[in-house]
Amino acid sequence: MKIVFSGPVKNCENNLENNLNFLINLKKDNRIDLLDIFILEGDSNDNSKIILEKYSKNSEIILFSENNLEEKLSNRVERIAYCRNLLLKEIKNKETSYDFYIPLDLDVELFSQISTSEFIEILTRIQNDDSIDALFPFSDPFYYDLAALRSFGWVEEDIWIRFNKLAKKLKIGKIFLRIFLIFKKQIKKPKNKKLIQVESAFGGIGIYKLKAEISSIHKYGLTDKATSADHIMFNSHFKKKYIDPNWTVKAPLEHIEFKTLSLFRKIKYIYKELEFELKNLKTN
Repeated sequence: MKIVFSGPVKNCENNLENNLNFLINLKKDNRIDLLDIFILEGDSNDNSKIILEKYSKNSEIILFSENNLEEKLSNRVERIAYCRNLLLKEIKNKETSYDFYIPLDLDVELFSQISTSEFIEILTRIQNDDSIDALFPFSDPFYYDLAALRSFGWVEEDIWIRFNKLAKKLKIGKIFLRIFLIFKKQIKKPKNKKLIQVESAFGGIGIYKLKAEISSIHKYGLTDKATSADHIMFNSHFKKKYIDPNWTVKAPLEHIEFKTLSLFRKIKYIYKELEFELKNLKTN
């Protein structure tokens, strides 16, 4: 099988090497005919650029750079979409017929809960299953990537648009909005572990089965109904999409911190949020 991995990088040093080493080890498996890794680095102020240049010199990755992105695009999600689209363009220019396109968030701990053999088994299963066009992981211990998620009965809209609209009407109590609109949706892995059908998802990594070369219609971007994630537009080009609870990625703590707290610490967290809002009311 022929695989292309792709990801933008900005300040990803904490997990970057572990993620790249996993991908490079994948190349050693005789079931892999070709594995390319396209990376675009932009505006890092940690050691990400140094790490990437080391891998690039060893011809282990195909590295591109784009600087001053914040001057070009002030919106963070638009910057990420711009970088992903630049990488798609470079992948297309290589004129290789890949079997899989796998985009990455390289700041996330992507492969600590899976072996290279298990990952290839997932690819083999998808390759031989016409009922799956795209597959995404569940995150452990709670599902975190609600911005990219659209699934009937779970998340059916851009919840951040809804949150911001309602939050403008509240002078105090925004924490309760976050609890009921966001934290409540960050669910644990279901016990039955059946595939979960989605209209869109991501969660740090996605596997897309390519039936032809990546075309110009495959691109990332924002829409009026999706301003919090760039994956909604891209995912619309694929029909049969699922989250696989048997494949897990470690959820970044900053996204699920409230969910991990004890009841006492949750109450303390809520109290501090309310106290902060009250102080702002008095000063304004």
